[in-house]
Amino acid sequence: MSQTPHQLQSHLRSLFGEDLSADPDEWIALLETRAKAQPASRSIMQALLQLDQRFRAERNLPPTVGDVRREKLVRWDHWTSTWLGVHLPTGKQAQVRTLHPGLLSQPLLQRTLLREGMRRLL
Repeated sequence: MSQTPHQLQSHLRSLFGEDLSADPDEWIALLETRAKAQPASRSIMQALLQLDQRFRAERNLPPTVGDVRREKLVRWDHWTSTWLGVHLPTGKQAQVRTLHPGLLSQPLLQRTLLREGMRRLL
């Protein structure tokens, strides 16, 4: 299931009753504390998994994907992330979807992503 930054923030707001700072490490620390106090909470576990997916989408990915300089994370799932950015050769706004860095060497996922992109073009 794909997530957006807004959906994640809403979920975290429902758990904490307020907006959290922009520091993702703070989010994890707060959730880990809650998880220890409420180990059976599915909502907390779901939030931790969503944060993990977001961090995998953001970290270890080069600032430029193809010819697009990443600027804003649009959505992510367990294997890809979608970004808004600038197409460097033209300077125009562009959107790019890429595999998470640890999955770049998976031919099946590469072909799947390519087929999805081709269907959108047709």
